[in-house]
Amino acid sequence: MKKSLTLCGAIALSGLLLVTQATFGQQGQGKPDKKSGDPAQRLEQMKTNLGLSDEQTVSVKKVMAETKAEMVKLKADTSLTPEQRKEKGMETRKATKAKMDAILTPEQQQKMAAMRLGKDKAKKDQSGE
Repeated sequence: MKKSLTLCGAIALSGLLLVTQATFGQQGQGKPDKKSGDPAQRLEQMKTNLGLSDEQTVSVKKVMAETKAEMVKLKADTSLTPEQRKEKGMETRKATKAKMDAILTPEQQQKMAAMRLGKDKAKKDQSGE
């Protein structure tokens, strides 16, 4: 009886380890991605959650592409100090928010703000703050 319990426990533990490894192995050794997925996925989520029109979707996609290009360029700029790079990154994000606010309706802006707050809260919860 004791051997069968030990065997069942070992099998259950092995199964749990396999599931855990499969789950976290797909996310890069258990660490979540720094970004929240690929841009196409984020755009689709925004379209669904905010109820973007086709015209808004095109505009948001353009802003996202411009922002990504600016951030890649900024990251590659070795003439800047880390502090300057951080400051320019913050300026870019602020400009992006202004562009997005110009595209979105006031109701959509509120939904977007709520989405950001939820994302920020999730980050804090993950980091243990």
